[in-house]
Amino acid sequence: MKKALSLLLVLAILLPAAANALNMYDTVYATTSVNVRSGTGTKYSIVGGLKRGDRVEWLGSEGKWGRVRYGGMICYVYGKYLSDTDLDTLPVYPILKTVKVRSSPGRKYKIIGKIKEGEMKPVKSITTVNGKEWLEVFCDGKWGYISAEVADKKLASNPEKEKAYQAIEASGYFTRNSSIYVGIFGDRNNKEYINVRVTRDADTDRIGRELASIISSFPGVKIRVVKSQLPSYANKEYLAGLNKLIRERHNAMPSWARSQLQFASYYYDLVNDIYTVQVLNLDAEKAQLFKQYISDWEYIRLEYVSELIPKT
Repeated sequence: MKKALSLLLVLAILLPAAANALNMYDTVYATTSVNVRSGTGTKYSIVGGLKRGDRVEWLGSEGKWGRVRYGGMICYVYGKYLSDTDLDTLPVYPILKTVKVRSSPGRKYKIIGKIKEGEMKPVKSITTVNGKEWLEVFCDGKWGYISAEVADKKLASNPEKEKAYQAIEASGYFTRNSSIYVGIFGDRNNKEYINVRVTRDADTDRIGRELASIISSFPGVKIRVVKSQLPSYANKEYLAGLNKLIRERHNAMPSWARSQLQFASYYYDLVNDIYTVQVLNLDAEKAQLFKQYISDWEYIRLEYVSELIPKT
């Protein structure tokens, strides 16, 4: 009996420590736009939504879902899209090479994710282990570590370059020229530049001069303007609309077809200049369903994946 009580006491101490690390915080932030639901699953109704950076009161975790207070109600958000830190307050590093994310700073630790070349990742801290620096980054809903060797440290360590980014944003240049703007990205082969992708018919020389004028007060910062190979109408707004179109057409599919054609994600890859749709267990039949019900746009690349991330 004493042994049983001792075991229960040990479990009572250990179990809270094993809970979601967010449990120690009173406030959490959305890492992207995400739905707020009435229960822990996509079958529950949507009661609202959060935008990246929105703050909510954290009440605890239930499996992979976070319990939060939203609009005075107790609601749920998929935990992958919550963080204890507002990501927009952190320095962002372009990733120059596809890299594995580990649970702790060191190659011996468990792999918990992967970051692709060209992605931009917020960095929370820098740790030195045995003379090598490791960056604490946010990846797939959790914090992990990557070697600093694969990140463009020059961006985060160069205040002038960061200020140049902010100056371009504050100028409203891409708002005024939204028809030709696609995005800003990291490039391992041109890491000393602010890399800007524009539409195929855009005047890169003119844009380069105008952007250079905006950042002229930041010495040593250069602008590189690159054309997209997609059709000239495929600007940032169009590509964002494509996300919505795919979602709506998928929801409108006959139930039998929708159950066969499931997506892990769909996104525009700025570095490689291609729109990718990740399809669960992709085969020729699923590819045909995609063309029939979703889109036959030749610039969409279908990619095979073996598992899904729960939709929010």
